[in-house]
Amino acid sequence: MTNQNETNIKSIEENITELTNGNVEIQKKFKTKWLGAVVLGILCFILQRIDTQNGSLTMFLIVMGIASLCGGIIMFLVKQNHYYYNGQELKLYELDFDAEKSGEINSLYSAENFEELKKISHKTSSIIKIKILCDDNCKTVYSQMFKFIPYEFKPCTEVKFHNNVNSSAINQLIKSRA
Repeated sequence: MTNQNETNIKSIEENITELTNGNVEIQKKFKTKWLGAVVLGILCFILQRIDTQNGSLTMFLIVMGIASLCGGIIMFLVKQNHYYYNGQELKLYELDFDAEKSGEINSLYSAENFEELKKISHKTSSIIKIKILCDDNCKTVYSQMFKFIPYEFKPCTEVKFHNNVNSSAINQLIKSRA
C-alpha cells in the first residue's frame, strides 16, 4: 500500500458508527476511582492538620494529599470511550506483533487466518498492531491492522467485520495475548 492510501483510511474508533449504520453507540465515561483519590487527598490534608508533631509524617501526608488530589482530578478529566452494540458493551483490544514478521502478519491478517496469527510471537513495543473491537462472546467482531509510522500508529487496512466462522479463532487469539 502506498502512504497516500494509508493516510486516507479512518481508524476503527473513528469509523465504527458509520460501518454499523449507527448500531454502535459511543459513550464517554470516566472511572469512579477518581472519587476515591480525591477523598484520600482530602483525608491526608485533614490528618496533616491534626498531627503537627512529626515533621516527616506531616510532609508525607502533604505529598500524598497533593498526589491524590492531582491524580483524582486527572482521572475525572480523562474520559474513555465505551462502545455498545445492541446493549452489549464492546471491548477494544490492542495486539502487538513482532516487527520482523510484518509481511507474514499482513498476509495472515488479509487471509483472516487467526489460528496461524496466534502462533506468531508478540512484543510489547512493535511496529505492527491489530485492534479488535468485540463483545464478550466474540459474536460481533471488528478488526483493523495498524503500522507505526513515526510518531504514531496509523491504520493500514480498512476495518473488517468478522462473522461467526472466525469468532472462535479471534477469541483464542485475544486470550493468548492477555
